[in-house]
Amino acid sequence: MLAALWLAGCGEDGDAEQDVRTTVERYFVALSDRDFATACELVSPSFREDLVAYARRAYPELGSDECVAIARRAARAGGERLVAAQNQVRVREVDVDGSEATAGLGPGQLATLERIEGDWLIETLDFSGAR
Repeated sequence: MLAALWLAGCGEDGDAEQDVRTTVERYFVALSDRDFATACELVSPSFREDLVAYARRAYPELGSDECVAIARRAARAGGERLVAAQNQVRVREVDVDGSEATAGLGPGQLATLERIEGDWLIETLDFSGAR
């Protein structure tokens, strides 16, 4: 019985790791495909709040608090160079701890995720250590 519970727990972690990986990969594919609605569905409410706060400072002329409009504007500003960078993002490692997870995307590049109502959503993206 104990072995069965342990094995079930391992399977859940493996599923969670795959779900985290899938969320991050879908996010960057959506951005590179300019599918901003999907990208916005894959981020947490706090990520969207931070995005709105950033947009108010960076793009005051935008006049929108809507995630899709902000993402579209940011993509225009980044141009094809941004698309190329988004296409190169790969999930290299995943660590799940309960309802929180991290996904290593490369040296100095990290995504943090939270499971909210059964879905893994991106909380933060940190590329500060990227070369």
